[in-house]
Amino acid sequence: MRKTYISAVLSGMLLFTACSDDLNTRPSTSLPTDEAIETNADLQLALNGVYQRVSRVRSLHAADFGLYADAKGGDTDVTLNSNQFSDVTNFQLNKQHSIPKDFYQEFSRVIAYCNQALEAGEKLPASEKAKAEYKYIKGQLIAARALFHFDMARLFSQLPTVEGVDVNAAQSGVVINDQVFNVFHQFKRSTIKETYDFIINGLNESLTLLSKDKQPGGINYYAAEALLARAYLYNGNWAEALQAAEDVIENSAAKLYTTENYLSSWSATDSDESLFEIYLTDNIKNNPQRNGLGGYTTIEGYGEVGVNARILSIFDAIEEGTDVRKSMVKLEKNDKASGWYVQKYKGRPDATNWMYVNNPKIIRLAEVYYIAAEAALKSGNQAKADKYYNELRETRFENGYVATNNVTIDDILADRRIELFCENHRMFDLVRNNKEVPSWNTDAIRKPNAFDILCPIPQSETDVNPDMKQNPGF
Repeated sequence: MRKTYISAVLSGMLLFTACSDDLNTRPSTSLPTDEAIETNADLQLALNGVYQRVSRVRSLHAADFGLYADAKGGDTDVTLNSNQFSDVTNFQLNKQHSIPKDFYQEFSRVIAYCNQALEAGEKLPASEKAKAEYKYIKGQLIAARALFHFDMARLFSQLPTVEGVDVNAAQSGVVINDQVFNVFHQFKRSTIKETYDFIINGLNESLTLLSKDKQPGGINYYAAEALLARAYLYNGNWAEALQAAEDVIENSAAKLYTTENYLSSWSATDSDESLFEIYLTDNIKNNPQRNGLGGYTTIEGYGEVGVNARILSIFDAIEEGTDVRKSMVKLEKNDKASGWYVQKYKGRPDATNWMYVNNPKIIRLAEVYYIAAEAALKSGNQAKADKYYNELRETRFENGYVATNNVTIDDILADRRIELFCENHRMFDLVRNNKEVPSWNTDAIRKPNAFDILCPIPQSETDVNPDMKQNPGF
């Protein structure tokens, strides 16, 4: 009987369940498999398994990672401390802590799944029909692998545009995991430049393979191009970021929310702005439960990602009946506590437990407008910066919108702060623009190059791999 990698992934099992301590005896980037993928249908199931892994574990986009940059960006409030996520907000992660360990292992795991599927796909029968089917699946796997490397880079290495960062410094980036390695292979971190070159090249390669048709719950051409625009922006490639963003804005089927559908869109699947989102289900085995986006952002759940007084004052200052985003934060109360919370993660209407079923929107069109505005500004095109900034904001105002001329980077960041609140951007936005990062509950600030802006490499990784360099300060 065939022991398939597919069934292991789809059932949510680890590929190495035979040994519970396996990750303590070899690097997370080298996960073994002895299973077969024999058809394109098998390969599609393997791709679905990658997405399902992202949807179900608490370390990835539907849970901890989906709120990481907000928790560390100074705008959230630990209204309730359930000892689930507050160590992120309090900058209390160390090399023995479970959160960076889980980040590292789970991102490495889904990258390894991509590599295993890609390797198997190259051996599939090569009829013309099979080639066409494989091409699109391959494009999604390559794009997903690039995205997961990008997310690891944001967690574990300095951002390329931070002043004083040497992007060519040895072991300053992350491990480039681009194939199925021997289980005892000893890895070294790449440079930051090599890391971003790999990410950008991977996303560009995926564009040659992907369809421009909508891919529900997956990555199509324009989703990959939007992620490419984001990667270019982080890497300081302003002209390329603008070009990619403009193509998505002008040619994708996505369109900006209106004041009429803005509030309801957060509970919808594949809403107008969604370029790529991960589907969650009601099955508790396939969602992070109370550790998901909904559970962290409500008084009825763990409630550890509330709205602090700093950003609440900004929402309060919005005049009633003007900017629809004012309604995105509300006071919540129960018999034990009260606090202000974002209203983006109230679940799908058909969910048995709304708190558990919130599709993470990996990238949506509003972000692409900000990318275009920022990239235009930084490449010296003020007219286009004004254009994209105002086009977005105009869709958020119910009446009386007055366009802004000569927008600045502070204007763009201020509007991103409101629009993308609790979508995993704030700290990254501050750091890559060389802005200081405020504490959530004190007047303390951190410089963009502060050591604890980053996650430590888990000690479980450096213990088994002496070639793996730890981040300074840990």
